[in-house]
Amino acid sequence: MFGISPNPNNKEIDKLLEDNNIKPVASLRCKSMTVKFTEKGEKVGYNNRFTFNEKTKIATISIGYADGLSFAGSKNQFRVIIKGHLCPVIGNVCMYCAIGKIPFDSDIQENDIVTLFGYIDDEKNHFNHKEFLMKSGAPLGETLVRLGQIITRIYYL
Repeated sequence: MFGISPNPNNKEIDKLLEDNNIKPVASLRCKSMTVKFTEKGEKVGYNNRFTFNEKTKIATISIGYADGLSFAGSKNQFRVIIKGHLCPVIGNVCMYCAIGKIPFDSDIQENDIVTLFGYIDDEKNHFNHKEFLMKSGAPLGETLVRLGQIITRIYYL
């Protein structure tokens, strides 16, 4: 239904999908809520488990584990794309938000689109569905089912 292989590591299934022109159709996006600088020694995430070892620029993104972003994502070096920048999720994922480490020189601002997986810009460049699924720490079907009912769904024909 999502156009995503039931086994993200199976090259035979990937080839079968490609040969039959079956492409991923789902995208998962949210927005950046805040952008700020942190100082060395500051902490973020549930239980303040992540400590910055240098001054860092971060964005709080509007998705958390209540929405389907796995708590394991923060332990498995999950990444998102914001304005073309690949940004690691740092600290423990919270119930309704997560923290992304963003480049110092980026022009990322509040309300920018954050892509967890799916199409970026031109509808040709697909990003991250395998990483999202593999780093979630749960079986594929369970990971997709976890995408909560809170998430707004937009359908295109």
